Amino acid sequence: MPDTQTSSARSSMVKSDTSASRSAIVRRVEPGDWQILRRVRLRMLADAPSAFITTLDQAEAHPDSVWVERAQIGSRGDDQGTYLGLAGDDPVAMGIGLRRDQRGTDVLVIVSVFVAGPWRGTGLAVDLMSEIEHWGMAWGAPVSSLWVAESNDRARVFYDRCGYSPTGDRTRMGRGSERWEIRLEKRLAD
Repeated sequence: MPDTQTSSARSSMVKSDTSASRSAIVRRVEPGDWQILRRVRLRMLADAPSAFITTLDQAEAHPDSVWVERAQIGSRGDDQGTYLGLAGDDPVAMGIGLRRDQRGTDVLVIVSVFVAGPWRGTGLAVDLMSEIEHWGMAWGAPVSSLWVAESNDRARVFYDRCGYSPTGDRTRMGRGSERWEIRLEKRLAD
């Protein structure tokens, strides 16, 4: 079985707002990355509050021990893989892959995908999704699925370009919410 404990960092050469080249890497979170993980999670909730169920206030209230545990869990094994996009020391992207049972088959479920504004449309999101999908394929996931806010047209177009298609499943984004999300799916292996 392939080693899914580690992932090679993948570089993305992208153009900045000033058209000068800069780069970012995508890599799996490491056990000591809890402060980086906290920083990017708070950044994503501040930047796109309607795209996620958790609020910024809720995430800010978590004690350090929660972030330490999340970094440790996301850094090892085949049950959860947390990936970061880093531009030097600046966390500019993240995504999480989860191994979940779906009618007797382990599938990849992708959650909490975020790319900071200046990095959107640069290819970093494609690299992030690719790393998570490769992690899932390493343990044999035949399918990847994710939920996206129904009103998030930019994300829906992006996922379509990545090969994801609507399943017809639709649910509210949290109890009592007026916001809806839809499930998308992509076949990883035949």
